[in-house]
Amino acid sequence: MIKPPQLLQAVKEYRRAIEVLKGEPVHQQEYKRSLVQLTQLLIALAYKDPDSQEDTKANCRELLRMDPNSFDGFRLLGDFNFKLFMMESLREPNAGDAYLSTALEFYRKADVIKPGDRGVSLQIGQVLNQQKHPVEAEPYFRKAIDLDRSSAGAYTRLYHIYVAEGKTSEAEQMLQEAIRNVPDQAADLEKLRQRH
Repeated sequence: MIKPPQLLQAVKEYRRAIEVLKGEPVHQQEYKRSLVQLTQLLIALAYKDPDSQEDTKANCRELLRMDPNSFDGFRLLGDFNFKLFMMESLREPNAGDAYLSTALEFYRKADVIKPGDRGVSLQIGQVLNQQKHPVEAEPYFRKAIDLDRSSAGAYTRLYHIYVAEGKTSEAEQMLQEAIRNVPDQAADLEKLRQRH
């Protein structure tokens, strides 16, 4: 698999920054930010690169060593386990369910530390929906929308839940709200109606 050169270059730059900043007490915030950025990139590479998976775990351990209540540490562990679930489920359905449960556990810890994070709310909703708990997922998608009205993904997922539950009027209201708040994706959102 060929990886985008910009992504690989960014990984190199963040690795270099981490090496320089690690032992500098006055630069610990920059060190932490670089660790977070690098780990996000490594999660994106996790599909084909086992080394990136090991580095991701090590970086999350380091974030939690620096701060046992690290929002980013727990959030990234959630993202990493969700990615592992996606990878495993491509190979065999239900194979990655344990990763899904672990992802939810880490996302819930991150949510306790920083309850107003749109990304974590969206991810908790996705995990619950994957686990076939749409009623529990609903308020998390709604929260993600309330935190960011331009979150097309949250509208789409909530729309699908309403359709699956036979809540036709709620689904239509959700679609209208999405088109109003994310006008640049109106054409794609309109296609949702045509599929149901």
